Order: sequence, then structure tokens, then C-alpha cells
Amino acid sequence: VLLCVPQEETRRRSRRRTLFSWDQTKYHKKVLKMSDTKYDNESKLMQKMKEQPFVPIGMAGFFAIVARGLWKMSSRGETKMSIHLIHMRVAAQGFAVGTITLGVLYSMYRDYVVKPREAQKALQPK
Repeated sequence: VLLCVPQEETRRRSRRRTLFSWDQTKYHKKVLKMSDTKYDNESKLMQKMKEQPFVPIGMAGFFAIVARGLWKMSSRGETKMSIHLIHMRVAAQGFAVGTITLGVLYSMYRDYVVKPREAQKALQPK
């Protein structure tokens, strides 16, 4: 009876190793599949930033204006706190909306001007 207990434990350990190694293999296959895709050299964030460059610019400007407004809060003089915060919010939102508008205009230019030119150049015989 004492000899059967260690054998049973050995079987359990071998099952655990088998399951662990199977999970590990499955993980490595998944990692290999991801490395074969277009995400080799670029992260998804960097790819999105290249597609829409005005979004991070707008976010950076928004946070810069808010930071400047908070910094200037101590030297606002006789201006009420609520007025100062309203001005800061309007400036930050204006910057964000402006960069979104520029981004839309840029994407329209790219889609309706640059791509048709490239398509026509590809169709012309050399």
C-alpha cells in the first residue's frame, strides 16, 4: 500500500507537467502567430498615431493648456475662480476641436486628392 501512494503522486505530477507544457506550447504558438502579423516593428498605438496624427497633438495641447491654467491659477489676481476655470476650459476645448477639424481636413485631402492621383499614376502606361 505504501508503494502505491508514491506512484499515484508521480502520475499526478506527470499530468500536471503535461498540461503545463501543453499550455506553454499553446502560448508560444499564439506568440508566434502575433509576431508573423504586421505588428512586428510597430505597436498598435504607433500605427494609429501614423494614421491620425492630429489626435495625439490635440490631446497634448489640451493637457498643456489645462496644466498652464492650473499653474496660472495662483496669480489670477482679482478674477474669480469660476471665470478662470471657464476660460481655461474654453481654451482647451477650442484647441481640441481645432485639431480634430484639421485632422478631418487632412484625412479628406488624403482620401480625395492624394489617393486618386496615385491611382491615376498607376493606371498610366510608362
